[in-house]
Amino acid sequence: SINGYKEIIFPHKVGLSDKNEKIDIWAMSYGSAGASSVLHEVGKRQFSQGYIKQTLEIVEVISYFKNNNISEIDILKMDCEMCEYALLYDDSLLKYLEPEIIMLEFHAGAEKLIPVLESCGYQISTTSKRERVGLLFATKS
Repeated sequence: SINGYKEIIFPHKVGLSDKNEKIDIWAMSYGSAGASSVLHEVGKRQFSQGYIKQTLEIVEVISYFKNNNISEIDILKMDCEMCEYALLYDDSLLKYLEPEIIMLEFHAGAEKLIPVLESCGYQISTTSKRERVGLLFATKS
């Protein structure tokens, strides 16, 4: 709103997945802007202090997009801490949205993502940040 985009940017306060459910996440209670949310249980030492529990509504992505008149995008950018596998386990989301460019961070290897992207005609490059974690960039052929 402050930057003058109130009429063209519409936030959706849901998580996208392959099913509808509610989950509890643990978010840092200070200064993270939600960028350090985790699914782990509080009580484990690293999550016992400085985190607050929040319940998040998770929605099945294609139904949600259809119900909200979202039918195509140019760029798909994902950094969703493991949800990339739930969203790209098959080609249905890619065929529905038909993005020209995909940029994502993967967290458990790219092996399951690459065949799905290639079957939809994407050329793919990856870089590793650390073991099993990296960045994937895909463009439509």
